[in-house]
Amino acid sequence: MLLVTFHDCKLAHSFRIVALSHSDLKNEYARLYTLYSKVYPELERRSEEEIKETANKILVQVYNEEVNVMDAMGAMRKWKESGNANEQEVYACILQTILDEYSCLSQYPQKNLRIAGQLYGQLIQQQIVTDLSLGVLLRYTLEALQADNDGTPVNQKLFYFGMYALTQFKNRLREWDDY
Repeated sequence: MLLVTFHDCKLAHSFRIVALSHSDLKNEYARLYTLYSKVYPELERRSEEEIKETANKILVQVYNEEVNVMDAMGAMRKWKESGNANEQEVYACILQTILDEYSCLSQYPQKNLRIAGQLYGQLIQQQIVTDLSLGVLLRYTLEALQADNDGTPVNQKLFYFGMYALTQFKNRLREWDDY
């Protein structure tokens, strides 16, 4: 394997060709990656654990009301549309966590039901989610609003969550006739 290395960036035309073994080539790529990651930090890929840690930290801040839902939505939109893979992964992790938490909502205290409803509703209202994720959020909201034949909510806590979510995106309801 041959690798071209430049000895002087100002004199890019002066270079040497070096024959490297596979392990030497891997080491050289690792060295260059480390070097360029310092110059271009957006190239640095974070581990899955770091992504999850960042996503969870943000959600904890939202649920502790250290960060308001609208600011979180602004950040999520930015990360979704970012050219930075790490930011896109944080967005995806936060969204997946929000979706996964639906199964636990009936155990949430009232304050957290309100915040979860606001998160769901604002993701829909601000069109941050589309396609499959939008469908899941709408389905979960509708499911939470289910009532018995006498109009009594099937699950009171889920009903509160559903109402909080619905109030966030009620002006978009006309877009979904079946909803």
